[in-house]
Amino acid sequence: CLLSRGLGDVYKRQGYGSYMKGLRSTLMNNSKLAFQFPMYDHIKEKTNHMGDLSTAIAGLVSKLTCTTLFYPFDLARTIQRNNNLLTSTSSVFSKLYKLHGVRGLYKGVMVNNTQSIPNFIIMMYVYEHLKVKWNEHHDS
Repeated sequence: CLLSRGLGDVYKRQGYGSYMKGLRSTLMNNSKLAFQFPMYDHIKEKTNHMGDLSTAIAGLVSKLTCTTLFYPFDLARTIQRNNNLLTSTSSVFSKLYKLHGVRGLYKGVMVNNTQSIPNFIIMMYVYEHLKVKWNEHHDS
């Protein structure tokens, strides 16, 4: 099987640790969802009188806030996966800070937000409309 051959080749060349590259930063980055969805729900509830616009506002604010705050972990994960020398999240943060200051931790955040925010708004818009259809179908 091609997959098992590929996994075996990676193990032979780089060892078991290569499978774990960026795991801590990935988990930290993904923890943003524990903040993002409750924030979305809260904003949606407060702006619900605005109809579909409330979905866009809630999606924009929650995604922008959480993606920006947690972006350094996403950046660290990318660097860890592409660099054999920087293995820990803290070493990546330290190196970026020494070279570029705080701004270095957010290099690329605007591009990332430009891509991810519209995607999240569309996803939540579809979710909200499917939820309504589901409830209409199951309440009748």
